[in-house]
Amino acid sequence: ELSLQSAGWVEKEVVPVENVEGADQSVARSYHDLSGGDVRLSLWYFESQTQGKELVSPGTAKLHADAKRVRLNIREQQGIELNQRLIHDGSRVQMVLFWYDLNGRILANPKMVKLYTAYDAVAHGRTNGALVRVSADLPSDDQVGRNQAAEILEKFVEALYSRLDRHLPD
Repeated sequence: ELSLQSAGWVEKEVVPVENVEGADQSVARSYHDLSGGDVRLSLWYFESQTQGKELVSPGTAKLHADAKRVRLNIREQQGIELNQRLIHDGSRVQMVLFWYDLNGRILANPKMVKLYTAYDAVAHGRTNGALVRVSADLPSDDQVGRNQAAEILEKFVEALYSRLDRHLPD
């Protein structure tokens, strides 16, 4: 359960539209806040990774196409680095933020995900991890619309970030 109601976000479970091959569990939710922000959350969890069943794979590589790194300041954190990209789907444009969570480590770089997965396998005997994706539609495909979507997503990630650790191993 990923309730964010105490942070002002009302949730609704939705059917996942994306699939990440090999994930052991997945969650898809839509959230709405009183200021009119709508956000979609998709999360895929891998209990363990093996060859052909990996967080970073050809299937997830398309997420990284045209993505850029952004830094969000979340409460006491000095900032977390996430991936951001725009997805054009007909007349609809979405801003997407996504990252990997490896036992409490927030990573944006797929090469670092591979390195830390190998390290965790050797040092701790585990290869679990999650891919987290949040998205919002742009109200307009201009800088104002991009800024509005970025603001909504940042507000949502701040609410989500402190609650994810209750659901993902660290």
